[in-house]
Amino acid sequence: MSQNHSQIALRLLDKHDVKSLLEFELDNRDWFEQFIDSRGDEFYTRRGLEEHIRHCLSQYEQNLMYPTLIIDQHGKICGRANIHFIEHVTKRGAIGYRIGQNFCHQGMASQATRLLIEHAKNHLQLKQLAAFASVENLASQRVLEKNGFVKAGIKEEFTLVQDQVLDCFDYRLSLTSP
Repeated sequence: MSQNHSQIALRLLDKHDVKSLLEFELDNRDWFEQFIDSRGDEFYTRRGLEEHIRHCLSQYEQNLMYPTLIIDQHGKICGRANIHFIEHVTKRGAIGYRIGQNFCHQGMASQATRLLIEHAKNHLQLKQLAAFASVENLASQRVLEKNGFVKAGIKEEFTLVQDQVLDCFDYRLSLTSP
């Protein structure tokens, strides 16, 4: 079975993305809420997304976050990918990503992760990245391992999804050459 590997790019989130991002989030709400806790009804409104984008861009301006959209070759939003919890003293950060349901199994999460790693290393000069994947989320574990992340441990009762407490693997990636 061959997979269709679409070309993607990461584009910095912009205040003008409200309409298209709201459409993407609404289209994928049920899908995402199978894997992450609900953001609540307010998030899925124009005002909620405007506030979310403002917060992300404020974090970006303070060099605490790199919030991006995953865009396909046609300019369509396929997902989100971020570097967050950036600590400039320790040169560490964490990554997160999510792919829209209609774009899964096309290699986009792996490509987005690779692009986040390149940005973290080449533009933010980070030395280590962290990521978390639930013990049940084999696809996300594969994406991280394919990109060089290694399991550093397990975070028991790390997150809550649909009223279920989930354990997550704690992954780490060193960005310094040995």
